[in-house]
Amino acid sequence: MILAIGAIGLLLAGLPFVTSASKTSTVQRKGYLVAAASGIIGGSYVIPMQATHTLQSGFFSSSLSIFAIGIPLLFLSRRWIKREIVAGVISGSLFNAGSLFVLMAIASIGITVAYPISQTATLFAVSWGVLYFKEISNRRNILKVITGSVMILSGAMLLSIA
Repeated sequence: MILAIGAIGLLLAGLPFVTSASKTSTVQRKGYLVAAASGIIGGSYVIPMQATHTLQSGFFSSSLSIFAIGIPLLFLSRRWIKREIVAGVISGSLFNAGSLFVLMAIASIGITVAYPISQTATLFAVSWGVLYFKEISNRRNILKVITGSVMILSGAMLLSIA
């Protein structure tokens, strides 16, 4: 239990390092709240799987919730831009494939090991932003991202052995 608490502390402490490397604004602070709510809601998709002990229930509930939220947002958007819709379909397909692999990993090696490892996906998204899109160019801010990434990875490793 002590390792688990320390691991969660490292995960939470590492996130501000990774996210604070860019400009801080009111919009960004609201984004933290929305991201926390998203994490709580998004992380709860494994509850039906654990209750029914079937892989399909967890994957179905996750995909259904994304579909139920995404379709109204698509219709409420101001413009239908073909390029953005294609990009959204591709990214949604990748997300669902990733979710399926997470659920398969949970079924194979258990939730206590597979789920913390899957939460490091944030680091891949940040890596794309830093390395490919050049969103952060200041050396000091890149060091913050690296520090936060090490903390997140350490927390995920601790959580998986806790």
